[in-house]
Amino acid sequence: MRITVTLAGVVLALAVSAVTGLRSAEAAVALIYHRFDDDRYPSTNLSLATFRRQLEWLVENRFEVWPASRLVAILEAGAEIPDHVAVITIDDGYRSLLGAVTLLEEFQFPFSVFVSTGGIDQRVPDLLDWETLRQLCGRGAEILNHGVDHESLLARPGEANEARRQRILEQLSKAQERIDNELPGACRKKIFSWPYGEFDGLAEETLAGAGYPAFGQQSGPIARWNSHQALPRFPVNQAFADSALMITKLESLPFPDVLERSDPVVTENPPSLRLRLFPEIDRVRCFVGSGAPLSRQVTEENHLFKASAPLARGRDRYNCTYPARDGRRYHWLSQFWYVP
Repeated sequence: MRITVTLAGVVLALAVSAVTGLRSAEAAVALIYHRFDDDRYPSTNLSLATFRRQLEWLVENRFEVWPASRLVAILEAGAEIPDHVAVITIDDGYRSLLGAVTLLEEFQFPFSVFVSTGGIDQRVPDLLDWETLRQLCGRGAEILNHGVDHESLLARPGEANEARRQRILEQLSKAQERIDNELPGACRKKIFSWPYGEFDGLAEETLAGAGYPAFGQQSGPIARWNSHQALPRFPVNQAFADSALMITKLESLPFPDVLERSDPVVTENPPSLRLRLFPEIDRVRCFVGSGAPLSRQVTEENHLFKASAPLARGRDRYNCTYPARDGRRYHWLSQFWYVP
């Protein structure tokens, strides 16, 4: 299925009921890829043929493609983000990304690669080496920080807060030191990607204190009001990359700044997501990551959304959407949860 053909189906399906929505063009969509043409890992793999169709769709629909550093600079300056901006990020630096690089060069699209330096220094066969990463710097890439060991930066059992802060800072600084020593300044920036997309309030505060913005793996467009240490990205794999859902994500718009933030590490299961009242609140629909709808409790100050059953141990999320006023696009919000 060609992604450009799918778009027509999405427009037809969504245009049947134009609704009034609170639309904002101040958003970019960041995409996260891992492996290409590597069928050993279907949950993180994408075929190069599908990747080409996605790049063609971005051109045909007049998207600007920015490196992550340009988007971060706009956010930190408090400037407006134009509509139809995409950021292509690739985590881990697997060798399979070289085929994707050839396509990105063809389309003249910049891209951002997050690498864990420990695996490179250990010469893990599946990872790119420093020399190849240096070559990518001349092919449209910027190389960014994914820690030393690709370890989760959530709390270990019995780990004190100060010990964890130190562990986070060591993962951050040691990886950045290796990147700075190995790569030219023009292609390296102080931007982080959370291993496994896992973070909490303490981790965010630690990165903010060190002056690092960071990307997660929770889905959703990026707006000015997002935490700069928890920027969302849409994960892409073959399962939905040629589907109507992919178009919905690429065309998604942000919620207004109405989320009452909660720490992602769950202490009360199932957790609650709270949205402050805004004009389109009654149109919001929320779902757990598996697709089951969330219940809604209405108060004078907010709407509270909650799963009907406890979440399983590990990573999960709540996704919320509501239709934009053009009847075609959707506003999208995702909350990452981690159940210890």
